[in-house]
Amino acid sequence: MRFRARLAGSVHVAMRAIALFTVVTVPMVAQPKDVNGWGRIKWGMTVAQAKVVYGSQVLVPDATHKSQSTKFVDRLLIGSFNVGDTKMQVSIETLPNSDKIREVTLSLPASSPRASRSSAYDDLRNSLTLKYGRPSHVEKKDDDILSESATWTFPSTVITLYHLESNSIAFGQLGLQYTATDKKALDAL
Repeated sequence: MRFRARLAGSVHVAMRAIALFTVVTVPMVAQPKDVNGWGRIKWGMTVAQAKVVYGSQVLVPDATHKSQSTKFVDRLLIGSFNVGDTKMQVSIETLPNSDKIREVTLSLPASSPRASRSSAYDDLRNSLTLKYGRPSHVEKKDDDILSESATWTFPSTVITLYHLESNSIAFGQLGLQYTATDKKALDAL
């Protein structure tokens, strides 16, 4: 009887060890070592090439369109893009006076309610963590403005998920940015 109890206990311990090993190692194997763009867009691709890849989904912004970026220029837009159950807008961006894509920003429409932004942030962060592993940097501040972000860093791309909510005015924003790494700057450092 004691032998069976010990044997059952040993089998239980061995099964737990195997399960723990699987949980720890399988995600590490599946995570990419580098990310070289977003979706079917690769860094350095031209705006014309991206138009071909995404076809009728993309629109060229008109002169009245305001970019959310201070560094990049919106060159192509996708008005409604599904990320799981979340509908997002996509902006495909270049540096000024360039035709090479350097950043892609996904955002919730400005009219999205606060609860949708909070829920989408949690869902996107969980999905990104499953795909890319734990973020390399996480930040959260909650005073007059709630600010939370998670960043994943790869040799070719920095991925930043951010969520802002004002507690004093009705304003909030959720965005997910894929930005090409500046290789010249890295070489100079």
